[in-house]
Amino acid sequence: MTSTLFSTERCIVKPLQKEDFPEILEMYQELDSNKYVPPLKDKTPEEHLAFLELKIGNNEKELGFWTARKKRKAVW
Repeated sequence: MTSTLFSTERCIVKPLQKEDFPEILEMYQELDSNKYVPPLKDKTPEEHLAFLELKIGNNEKELGFWTARKKRKAVW
């Protein structure tokens, strides 16, 4: 599932894809990134990866995990 859910002048929203994992894992390792998200708080990179893999599988049944990215060449 790689189709765009929607797009605006500034961003693109798509279902989570494996190519998104490196940036998400980097974000998850930031000190307070999951301070108020109990299921992800204090997890190892391996546990975060397993969480993302699970979400990819869940998206096959019902879309529920997506990414929002700023367009690289957006004209403001």
